[in-house]
Amino acid sequence: MSSTFVQPSSRAWTIVDDGTLGDALLTGTAASTVVTRTRGGETVPGDEPDGSVARLREPDGSVRWEVPGLDVRTAMAVDGLVVARTEDEVVAVDARTGHVRWRVAVPSEGGSVYQLLTDGRVILASRGTQLDALSFQGDRLWSVHVEPTGERHVVVLGPAPTPGPTPDPAATEALGGDEVTWNASPDGRLVLGVMDLHGDGQDYVVFGHG
Repeated sequence: MSSTFVQPSSRAWTIVDDGTLGDALLTGTAASTVVTRTRGGETVPGDEPDGSVARLREPDGSVRWEVPGLDVRTAMAVDGLVVARTEDEVVAVDARTGHVRWRVAVPSEGGSVYQLLTDGRVILASRGTQLDALSFQGDRLWSVHVEPTGERHVVVLGPAPTPGPTPDPAATEALGGDEVTWNASPDGRLVLGVMDLHGDGQDYVVFGHG
């Protein structure tokens, strides 16, 4: 007698839905974290199937579509697309057909690893102190990053500098992991939140209309 363990699906965290999904529900099976996949004593490459699946289910529970290998950490449903954030990508899937429209590499860094935002005009994905803007066609539009200047922080255009072999400890502490968060509003305002080492939150409006 043999048995098969089927990893259950769970609801994927959809932070924004403009009506694209209707009554459908985005669900997913996470990548396996309990089994180390090896072949001939070597770890299976990361681009091979890891057991993760994203599914869109109809109200009766039937599956409209599924995308194997898509481990959704957070997602948005906007303008006919399901835009998902994985550990290292932003992926856009046609909400009607399940066809993957595009993928953009956005590696996770720091504590704010899976933030995915929109102000209705662009898709915003954070990675540590950096924020990347993507078009709804998957084009990279711009990047900004946060830098400490004494007791204050400033937002600088361009990607965050690559840390050297001996990064500045003060900068690492001031902008470490969970201390940086981003928020976007439908009217086009982008807000940066920085938590200092004493636990006091400070919000900065970075961009308005433009």
